[in-house]
Amino acid sequence: MMETGKFYVLDPAAKKQFIAGSPDDNSCMVKLMEQHGNSFKVLDMCYIEGDYFVEKVEMKDGTILNSMGDVDEYFELAEWEFCHFLEVDGDAPDVDTQTIHVQVNHKNAAEVIALIKATFEV
Repeated sequence: MMETGKFYVLDPAAKKQFIAGSPDDNSCMVKLMEQHGNSFKVLDMCYIEGDYFVEKVEMKDGTILNSMGDVDEYFELAEWEFCHFLEVDGDAPDVDTQTIHVQVNHKNAAEVIALIKATFEV
């Protein structure tokens, strides 16, 4: 569930699925997110007929987008689309994803944990 005042980014692993849900609108929103810094802060939400909607956001670069804007300012997320986004710290860098294919068992668990830590520098 998204909340007013919190920061989010589109999960890179869910990008194609998000666009497929509403190709015209969502592909435009993805372009706007890429153009204005990817992360956004939810400024306004509404509740209509049992569903929550994000209606207004502030992008990382300060651009305000909302559900009343034309195609180059339009931004609206329905509750069923929230699962495609990750909550982030407002000061955090953009989400950095890496794909690592490993088979983990008791013998190599520590090694895999070390690999993940090294990959993400934690």
